[in-house]
Amino acid sequence: MSRIKSAKKSPLEVYQTRLEEHLSIVSKAVDTMLIELPRAINYPELHSRMNFDLSMARSHLEQIENLVAQRGIAAPFSLETVSSVIDNVSSLLHGGETNDVLTNAMAAAGYKAHQIASFDALIALAAHLGFEADLKTLSSMREEEYSSARWLERNMGAIVKRYLTCQN
Repeated sequence: MSRIKSAKKSPLEVYQTRLEEHLSIVSKAVDTMLIELPRAINYPELHSRMNFDLSMARSHLEQIENLVAQRGIAAPFSLETVSSVIDNVSSLLHGGETNDVLTNAMAAAGYKAHQIASFDALIALAAHLGFEADLKTLSSMREEEYSSARWLERNMGAIVKRYLTCQN
C-alpha cells in the first residue's frame, strides 16, 4: 500500500507564506482604493476616510515589505493564487450588484474583516515563532485596520443616507 505524503510546512514557512499573502492583500486594497476614491467624491466623510485609509495601507505595504525582507523571503513571490482568492472574495461580496458607492462600502466592510483575520493569523504565527518585533508591528497595523473597520461600521447609516440623497 503506497501512502501519499503531503508536504508539511514548518511554522516559519507558513509565516512566510502568510506574509507574502498579506502583502498581496494590502497591494490589492491600495489598487482598489485608487479606483474607488473618485467615486466617493460626493461623500465628503467617506472620501476623507478613504484618503486616510489609502495612506495607512501604503504605510502597511511598506511595513509588510520590511517584514518580508527581514525574513529573507525571496522576491518575487507568486501573487496569482492570492489575487485569485481576493477576486473571489470580492465577487462574492459584490454579488453581481452594480458598481456603486454603497455596494463598494459594504464590500469594503467584508474586505476589512478579511484583512483583520489575516493579521490575527500573522500575529499568532509571530507569537509562536517568538518574533517579538514582528508581533509589535503586526499588532499595531491590526489595530489601525480594526479602527478603520469600526469607522465604516459606525458610519454605514450616514453613507446609506447620503447614497439615497445622491440618487434623487
